[in-house]
Amino acid sequence: MPSTGLVVGIVDLGKAFDLYPRTIKERERLQKLADNARDQIDKVSKRIQELRGTIEILKEGSFERDAKQLDLELAMNERQGLAKLLNDQMQLETMRMQLSIYEDLDAAIQRLAKDRGVHLVMRTEVKDTAPPENGDKASPKSVQNRVFAYERRQVWFAAEELDLTADLIKLLQVWPLESSKDAPASPPSAGDDKAGGGGGR
Repeated sequence: MPSTGLVVGIVDLGKAFDLYPRTIKERERLQKLADNARDQIDKVSKRIQELRGTIEILKEGSFERDAKQLDLELAMNERQGLAKLLNDQMQLETMRMQLSIYEDLDAAIQRLAKDRGVHLVMRTEVKDTAPPENGDKASPKSVQNRVFAYERRQVWFAAEELDLTADLIKLLQVWPLESSKDAPASPPSAGDDKAGGGGGR
């Protein structure tokens, strides 16, 4: 097949995402938010347990027991509402984090592609399509996961020299660059003979 002059590269976006220093910091921040949310829920849950214990020792039909029962219902409603509120907040914060990281990856990939003379960058990742150890006795879920992995696959084969993942990860260690004009060129290629994705397709 004659060369078209098109230079193609691939990146394992999931791996680059996970190894981006900002991702690590953001996940630590989200974990702190999650821990704080759990603490808030635990406090309400502790109060609920205390109210239940108090109700058990109060005389049935007494004003005190009825009042504590009302407090219990209010506390249970509070826990349910608080859990939903905190869960919604976590989901929103997680999506904001992911969006921000993907925007960084987008810009970094464009920078890397420009520096390497690559015209097209496609996403690839480790595929969950390897046969399981138990072979034909694999669970239906395992088989289903492998089928889904094949259905989602976008890159079915790529020569090793087209893989820009290592270079992207190196670039992300110093991202964001202070300015396009003053920033240094992208880090050296993982293999100098692989720079630019290797060649045309």
